[in-house]
Amino acid sequence: MRTTSKIGSFAVLAAAAGLAVSASGCVIQTSSSPGCIPDLSIPWDIVRQSNPSTLLTCAQAGASWVQANVNGRILNQPCPANATSGTLIDTYESQAGYYDVTVGLYSDLSSPPIFQTSTLTQPIDCTGTSTTPIADLSVNL
Repeated sequence: MRTTSKIGSFAVLAAAAGLAVSASGCVIQTSSSPGCIPDLSIPWDIVRQSNPSTLLTCAQAGASWVQANVNGRILNQPCPANATSGTLIDTYESQAGYYDVTVGLYSDLSSPPIFQTSTLTQPIDCTGTSTTPIADLSVNL
């Protein structure tokens, strides 16, 4: 005589149900705004003020930091000595909309900027691909 454990049968049934659900392609999304990824790329470069087609390095400009201000939230990025350009990425926005953006070049973050752009009002959508125009950080050398 063969006896079957109720626990063993339940485990087999649970495994089969789990397999059926996973094979169905069901995805549970817990985001409060499904499908919206409102990030923003902010490309920048350092240019000579007297000749904007001439790129300068962070070292030539005397800069150690690039800072973006997005609606009052500050994003800092080190400016490597040999870099002439880069991109700040803001992944902290919680919704699509219009955001005020400025970008500054700093020797250190406790000093006034070497150069700061004027404010750009930038739309950010839900595609995850919003990008500002290149911020030319113009240095008078």
